[in-house]
Amino acid sequence: MKKITLSLCAIFYLIACFLFLIIPEHIFLVGATFIIALCLTLLTFYFHLEEVKNFVKSTFGKNLLSNFTAFFLIFCILAVLNLIVFKRGPIWDLSKRQLNTLSELTIKTVKKIDDKVEMVVFSNKESKNAILSLLELYKNQNPSLVTKFYDPELRPDMIAQYGVTVSPSIVLAKQEGSELKKVVVTRILELGITNGLIRLERDKDPTICFNYNAKFQDSSDNGFTGLLHVLKQSAYRLNVVDLLKANEIPKSCDVFTILEPTNDFSKEEISKLENYYFDGGRVFAAIMPNFHGEKLANIKKFFSDNGLNIANDIVMDPVNGLESSKGTAPIISRYDSLNINSDFTERVFFPLVSSITSTLPQEEKGSFHALATSTPEGWAEKKMISVIAGDVKKDSEDIEGPIDMAAAITRDGVPAIVAIGNSAFISNKFFSYQSNFKYVSNLYHWLSGQGQLTSLHSVVFKEIPLLVSDIEKKVIFYFSIVVLPLVYLVIALVLYQRRKFAA
Repeated sequence: MKKITLSLCAIFYLIACFLFLIIPEHIFLVGATFIIALCLTLLTFYFHLEEVKNFVKSTFGKNLLSNFTAFFLIFCILAVLNLIVFKRGPIWDLSKRQLNTLSELTIKTVKKIDDKVEMVVFSNKESKNAILSLLELYKNQNPSLVTKFYDPELRPDMIAQYGVTVSPSIVLAKQEGSELKKVVVTRILELGITNGLIRLERDKDPTICFNYNAKFQDSSDNGFTGLLHVLKQSAYRLNVVDLLKANEIPKSCDVFTILEPTNDFSKEEISKLENYYFDGGRVFAAIMPNFHGEKLANIKKFFSDNGLNIANDIVMDPVNGLESSKGTAPIISRYDSLNINSDFTERVFFPLVSSITSTLPQEEKGSFHALATSTPEGWAEKKMISVIAGDVKKDSEDIEGPIDMAAAITRDGVPAIVAIGNSAFISNKFFSYQSNFKYVSNLYHWLSGQGQLTSLHSVVFKEIPLLVSDIEKKVIFYFSIVVLPLVYLVIALVLYQRRKFAA
């Protein structure tokens, strides 16, 4: 009976240690296993109390107890030192290019934070360690930053609480009075996290104004409620302005957005738009091509007069488009050179998109910036009826690629206008394609300014990739978690038996 209880104790202690190493976030499960092991130990001592007393009084027992006490004290000292180092430990970057070091701009941003900021990570276990390691660099600069981790599959309640829509994500949160201010970061890079902290710490959230469109309340596939949700999660204030009724576009609007207009603007509306723009306002437009001919002449003239020609054609890219689209839904082949989306690795596509070209004079060409470009094999199809018929062929009338599908104009280096020849790609229909929304969100971050950073070296934790096969992973796992502890346990039992018989 004694051997059985001792064996059970050893097994439960091993299981508890194993669970603590593998799934430390499941505190209840790990704690319950340790408690069961402890209860079995106490029961064993209770039923064999006389034997325990005799063992403790023996010379071997006294020596063992003395050694165990000394070991326990040393362990406690090391644990305290480890806690101190873990909480605020120095980090030395030994890589040649200092890839594991935060940039000076990031360090300055982090050190300015006074209030407690939670960095809540939503990710699978495969990405957990890499993300937490990156956040450790931030925590090392400021103890006010704390991290939490949730597996989205295991904690859907926390996903709902923090309003997360994509994994992996980092939610930066801090308490402001009775409200919890949150910023969701989906670009898990130093640039993305630092910009998230800047947005969290700013006194005033930038305001994005939209020209009135009934689709802002439409939750069907054609609506834009998903886009509004994404922008709210990025700590923007949203406001709808009806140019027909308003006397002017409010000066509080950091960006004025014209999203999929169904009717052309009147002269009065264009005048209000021009007054806002020439007074330093910034304009964002996403306009669909029209198969029934040009219906937005006044709106497009405003953009043409200020540097961007939004054509009424269809960009075709059979080489780099969605499979079933036959080239009518091109995937962006080249992003901007302004570090807005330059490091973007996900695919962004435009289902039916117009071409955008510069109307600036030669001496001002430097103010034009392409934001999304097709492959050289693409072209701008002028015969839109052939797209409807499904019989598209490149001919002499078409413009050869590469074709720009989104572009921006800057004034004295400051963002002024952004135009995209498509709006459907950020409709509710494509909400599951979060890369489309990340792309637009990054454009808004750049256009609204607010001290956003546009360039940082990315923190990389492995200069040379470590390739480990499945067999090697299993060998490492079983050897370190199962075989090695069992070997030490057997050696300890053998030594114990030998000393017992020697005594």
